Amino acid sequence: MSGRLVLVRHGQTHSNVARRLDTLPPGAELTELGHRQAQEYARTVTQTPAAVVSSIAVRARQTAQYLADATGTLLTVRDGLQETFVGDLEDRSAEEDHARFTAVYRTWLDGDLDARLPGGESGAEVLARYVPVLDDLRATHLGDDSATVHVVSHGAAIRL
Repeated sequence: MSGRLVLVRHGQTHSNVARRLDTLPPGAELTELGHRQAQEYARTVTQTPAAVVSSIAVRARQTAQYLADATGTLLTVRDGLQETFVGDLEDRSAEEDHARFTAVYRTWLDGDLDARLPGGESGAEVLARYVPVLDDLRATHLGDDSATVHVVSHGAAIRL
């Protein structure tokens, strides 16, 4: 299998500005800056992608729509690509809440994918819903060397 799978984080949101942990779809919309970021990214894509895919979250769909429009590619929305669910920390913005999430996230990166926040997902659960969607996109669209699929998703999920 060849081709390129490009993982793209959505543009800035109102939750980003407020430093709110916003992980449940539909989630916050893009800010004016987020719209500009999405438009600027779309302008950099010179090859028509085999697919433009986004998570179900509003911010990802808004970002991906600019790319779809710029390239004349139909936008496909897929469940499973949404952000890592933070459970009881949802919609919180205190520094200690961010620190708690970061600590659990670091344990995932260190190999303990079973760790979780109260009410939230484990790293293993995130990967169990995320990776099969990527595998399906690769199998469906990336059969030749020149094909590219752009997937608009979320920072923590992409990095994991």
